[in-house]
Amino acid sequence: MTRRAGISYIPRSQQMFVLRTRSYLEYGQLIDLFTFDNGIVTAVSRNSRRIKSPLKAQLQPFNLLTASLSGSSELMNLSNVELKNRYALGPVETFCGQYLNELLFYLMERNVPYPDIFNGYQNLLSYLTDYGITGVEAVFRLFELDVLSQLGYGINFNTDSQGNTISGAERYYYDPSSGFIHATDWNNITTFSGDDLKRLGAGELMDLDVLAAAKKICRQAIDSHLGNHRIKSRELFSKYKAMLRQQ
Repeated sequence: MTRRAGISYIPRSQQMFVLRTRSYLEYGQLIDLFTFDNGIVTAVSRNSRRIKSPLKAQLQPFNLLTASLSGSSELMNLSNVELKNRYALGPVETFCGQYLNELLFYLMERNVPYPDIFNGYQNLLSYLTDYGITGVEAVFRLFELDVLSQLGYGINFNTDSQGNTISGAERYYYDPSSGFIHATDWNNITTFSGDDLKRLGAGELMDLDVLAAAKKICRQAIDSHLGNHRIKSRELFSKYKAMLRQQ
C-alpha cells in the first residue's frame, strides 16, 4: 500500500484500536493502530513492556483507546493512553477479530482516515462481544463489501462485464478485474446465479445460497488486492477447527 511521507502531527487525543504489536528496543513496542482521525498508523510506545507498566494490558487488540499521536507519520509517538472499552471475545470470536485486523491492515492505505470503516469495525466488535458467532457471517460479508466499496474496490452486482443488466435466470462467474462475466459453459468454473447476485446487491444475505456466494466473491475480491500478503488467521482458524474435531 502507498505510504504518505513527510506528514507531521501535533499531539491530539483521538479514538483508536490496536491491530498488532511488535517488540521495540529493550522495553518498547511498535504498534500498528487503526485511528479515527488518521486511519492506519504505526506508533512507538517506549516503555510499555516494562513489568509494572499499565500499558501492557491496555495496548492489546480489541481495546478501544483514546490516546495522543505526535511526530512523523512514518513512525509516530504514542502518549496519554486511556482505555475506554475492552471487547471481550471468546476463542472463536478472537479468530474473527484477528481476521478483521489483518484485513484492514493489508487493504487500507496508510495515514488516510476512514471514519465509516472505523465505526463499522467497532460495531462488528460489539456484535461479536454480545452475540458471538450467531448470525455473524452475514454481518461479516456486509462489512467486507462496505470496506471494498469505501476503498474504491466496490463490486457491481447490477451489470455484467459487458454492461448488460444481470439476469436472474442466467449464471455468471466473477473476475475481480472485470466483474461478473456471463457463463455459457460452467462445467469447470465456479458460477453464481443472477438471482443470488441481485439479492447480494440489495444486501439480502439471509439465504444460505446467497451467503455462500457472498463468501466466495468477497474472498476473490479481497485476495486480488492483498498482493504478496496472506491472511494468517484463516489458516489458524482452520487448524483450530481441526484440533476441536480430534478431541
